Amino acid sequence: MRIYSPKRAFLKQNCPGSRKNPRILYVIGSLDVGGTEKQFYLLLKHLDRFRFDCRVVCLDEGGYWIERIRNLGIELVGLQRKGSYDVNRLASLALIIRRFRPDIVHSFQPHANVYAGLATLITRTGRLIVSCRSYLPPERLQKPINRFLNRIIYGRADAVVCNCHALKRDLIKRFGNRVSARVIFNGIEAPESFRLSKEALRQAIGLVPNRPVVGTAGRLVPIKNQRLFIDIIARISRIRPDVQFMIIGDGPLKTSLQAYAVKRQVAHAVTFPGQLPDAQQWFPMFDVFVLTTANGDAQGEGFPNVVMEAMMNRIACVVSKAGGTAELLPDREAGYLIDTPSSDTYARYILSLLENATLREEMGRRAGEIIMQKYSAWKMKTQYQTLYYSLLNDASVAGGET
Repeated sequence: MRIYSPKRAFLKQNCPGSRKNPRILYVIGSLDVGGTEKQFYLLLKHLDRFRFDCRVVCLDEGGYWIERIRNLGIELVGLQRKGSYDVNRLASLALIIRRFRPDIVHSFQPHANVYAGLATLITRTGRLIVSCRSYLPPERLQKPINRFLNRIIYGRADAVVCNCHALKRDLIKRFGNRVSARVIFNGIEAPESFRLSKEALRQAIGLVPNRPVVGTAGRLVPIKNQRLFIDIIARISRIRPDVQFMIIGDGPLKTSLQAYAVKRQVAHAVTFPGQLPDAQQWFPMFDVFVLTTANGDAQGEGFPNVVMEAMMNRIACVVSKAGGTAELLPDREAGYLIDTPSSDTYARYILSLLENATLREEMGRRAGEIIMQKYSAWKMKTQYQTLYYSLLNDASVAGGET
């Protein structure tokens, strides 16, 4: 077990902080680049830490967000990973809970939900909040031990926080009304006031100036369905050879996607810049943002951060109607929702936006308004703080929260 704390105070009996403040122990499976990890960081960043004494346990060592969390002044411990279900990690987490004595244990990601649920059951310490931020993958439901553990954890949790209503409905369908499910939408920060211009961003990334750009972003994994995006490129390029395309992100499918672009004879039209630091800052170079996620009945993402980030940057969107996307983006008001994921349908809507600058700009403006009104990081943290106090039966302290 490796401690990420200069004072190595995480496991000491006399943990710093006042006992009058509720103690929250956060448990997360990993802190690599990803939507859940970013939302977790935003929650920690905006949480009122004068009112809460919080610590973080990551069920893995290393990761993109670790240094950023440390820079917030939050104690963090990383547990060495030795397997899918590691008794030593469970024992270490139980020990941390016994010594920190949290009022609330709040977990993110399915793996972390299981560890946090079992550790609080062993120690009988703290109220338990678990998270449901994407559809449970089939492998977590097919094995009897996984079904058993998930039913126990979700059933005994004091609250299960979903990031959209679609996931809440799916969770109740799987585990019944005994699950105490509620919805807290993802949050987002406003972009920095000083930004490079659209053309300056395009030049920095190596694109041709004064030519339209259609982009997408996300991990290069099967569920994101970027092969469909390349099929869309092939269709649009026959009609508008001046359009440039970009796929921001990295992952195990990068090589095969690049090969597929060569096969479809569009490699010259699409750029793969890899995983860019703070990808959102590059979004203003896009004229249209596209998401091709292929959610199935039992898997997929819930509430995609990348669509929120595109909307924040006032970009018209053409996105898959998957998970909670329809709750985020009203169809034909701030973009287009695609029911049937075909390259022909996507291409038709993308071309209509490229041909109509007035419509594109109006949809982008409305997208920005929706995000600013409903999905701020401040609103997200406020709802979490209200949940914490409601579980602790401390309504008097929660006075100003809404």
